[in-house]
Amino acid sequence: MDRNHPGIPFLAMLLSAALFLSSYLEGRHVALVTGNAPEALSTLRIAVVAFAMLLLIYGAIGFVSILLEGTELRPRVRAPRLGVGAVIGGLLLSGVLVVLAGLFVGIFVRATPRGPSDIALEGVLVGGMFATAALLVVLVRKVTVRDEVVAENEQSEVPW
Repeated sequence: MDRNHPGIPFLAMLLSAALFLSSYLEGRHVALVTGNAPEALSTLRIAVVAFAMLLLIYGAIGFVSILLEGTELRPRVRAPRLGVGAVIGGLLLSGVLVVLAGLFVGIFVRATPRGPSDIALEGVLVGGMFATAALLVVLVRKVTVRDEVVAENEQSEVPW
């Protein structure tokens, strides 16, 4: 069977972090040399950040695949096991999601009379909510869905 090795997703995430860092440091270097903030992102920096985001998503998909399927696929049926740890983890993730949502709503409530709020803080909170919701979905899928791995011979009737 094929192995689901964590090396490639790890390298993708490492390269993604290096590309993000190089793009950030290049902007900081321009700010230090000129004495003011850089005017706009160049096309090359936008491409580097987009490629880094692609590698980050690829690495995350690889690690989720390893978490859900294991490192080696073996033909079998696995029954879900709902344990105390899964319930506690689900409750903790749900609590984190509620706290982040409360902070997000609180920003809007406080910002309405004073004018616009901090966009970066809103983005971080929304990103945290989405990441927490994704972890919650992965946890629920891991402990409630029945897994079945079916292996076919290489001489199957599929033409490709």
